[in-house]
Amino acid sequence: MWRSRMFAVQIHFNVTIDIYMLQQTTKILFFLLFGLYANLVQAQILKYNLSTPRYALETHLKYLEEPNYRPHVSAKALYYDDRFTVEEMEDRAIKLKRIFDGLGIYIDLQKVPKEPNYADSLSGNRHTYVLDKNYPDIYLEKIGHRWLYSRHTTNLIPELYDHTYPFGTGKLLDKTLGANQTRYFGLYIWQYIGIVCALLVSILGYFIILYLSQRIIGSILKRFGYEVARKFIDSVSRPFTRLLVILWLMLASRLLQFPYPLSHYVTATFKVLWPFFAIFVCYRLVDVFHYYFLRIAEKTQTQLDNQLAPLLQKSLKAFVIIIALLLIFNNLGFDVTGLVAGLSIGGLAFALAAQDTLKNLFGSLMIFVDHPFQLGDIVVTPDFRGVVEEIGFRSTRIRTMDNSVISVPNSKMADTIIDNLGMRMFRRLQVDLELAIDTPPDLIEVFITGLRKIIENHPLAQADLSLVNLFNINHGAYTIFFNTYYPVPDMAAELKARHEILLEVRKLADFLQIQFAYPTRTKLQIENFATQAVSERPTNTREDYEKKLNEFLEKK
Repeated sequence: MWRSRMFAVQIHFNVTIDIYMLQQTTKILFFLLFGLYANLVQAQILKYNLSTPRYALETHLKYLEEPNYRPHVSAKALYYDDRFTVEEMEDRAIKLKRIFDGLGIYIDLQKVPKEPNYADSLSGNRHTYVLDKNYPDIYLEKIGHRWLYSRHTTNLIPELYDHTYPFGTGKLLDKTLGANQTRYFGLYIWQYIGIVCALLVSILGYFIILYLSQRIIGSILKRFGYEVARKFIDSVSRPFTRLLVILWLMLASRLLQFPYPLSHYVTATFKVLWPFFAIFVCYRLVDVFHYYFLRIAEKTQTQLDNQLAPLLQKSLKAFVIIIALLLIFNNLGFDVTGLVAGLSIGGLAFALAAQDTLKNLFGSLMIFVDHPFQLGDIVVTPDFRGVVEEIGFRSTRIRTMDNSVISVPNSKMADTIIDNLGMRMFRRLQVDLELAIDTPPDLIEVFITGLRKIIENHPLAQADLSLVNLFNINHGAYTIFFNTYYPVPDMAAELKARHEILLEVRKLADFLQIQFAYPTRTKLQIENFATQAVSERPTNTREDYEKKLNEFLEKK
């Protein structure tokens, strides 16, 4: 029995030793395998994952995501500088990833080249690879046998990070990301809280900014006049406030660090929204400029400014729309440079096909610059005579004396000789009064004196510029040169003044019994009637004529 117990104890002791040895051997093998695996992984990273642009990006991005979160491995994709510690390199790798998320830079690894000797033809066949054309400072570069983020990019990361997250928001982001790392439906709890806070701040901030912007913008617009401020303060402040709210939400979306593809779509949406709202702000500012320009144009004597104002308004609005569309397309990743180049080539072809239209356009510009005439002027050219009704970019509309309207190309208007009757300081009335050859000289002198008195008594006639004299004696009549000027703004006022003066001339002639000479082709009976009238005319002295003239003038 004693031997059986000893045998049992010995067996138990041997089994215990075997189990212990097995455990220790297993541990040793485990640590050996684990170390071998770690070395293999490390060797794999250093040997392969940095050999091409794609592997370098995979190294950087893969080891900053769960469950492979290893910042020290991710940092190996950055250019190493002896000035930086390992912790600083890890921090820069993390910040670069946040820059991608904040700017919405999407990297499709399948489109990244896998060639170890990849060369960028746009950079002179250098071994570089730019991740996004909108951010040329972020690029990979082949250094030795490895592809790394360039030294320029690595040194620029802190500056890019502060630009992406301004006003100290980057430090807030560092603290927030470490607060809670539990995801629900793809987002962290702090991100849900951030979304609610961002919306509440946006709603509250809208009314606060609207109130402040109305006060600030109103004070600025009042410098251009109270009427301008009253008319445009609301239409300018509201779109401006919406633009600021959109910019705030754009910054908040960067802070929230949405995962891809949500971050990409959110960023793309805001890149479209802020130029869209900026259009409304610029639109309203163009309206303010147009209204203020019209007020200035009303104080000038020329009417071309009134015609130029709506053309400038339409041109500026078209320019704003074009710039906004180019900006939107550029934000969406389209090649705007190629588009502009294509438009330039197309514009050249269009210019060759539309030479006459361009001539008219330049002619209209010359008209607006030189101001040869304005709306309402009477212009006379070798081909037509009429009143200017409208001046456009292509043609000028002229209403002729027959009340018809002709459209004259501006290229022709700029090249032809134009007699602008509308720019006269005075309108001229020039008439040759032919008196019968038997009119007594004393009566002629009294009649001329009466004509001068008519000019002096008329409220518009310029007596100092007027000329009334006996001009000529021919075989059939005495010719009196009657010439005067009067300042009137348009043709209607000119005809009214002519009517009044000529009517007074006729009344004076009838009162003094002045006989006007008849044309030599007048019928015989008219000549006999004139001869009979002259023979019946009473004989008067100069004093009698002057007495009758004074009697005529006293009636006025």
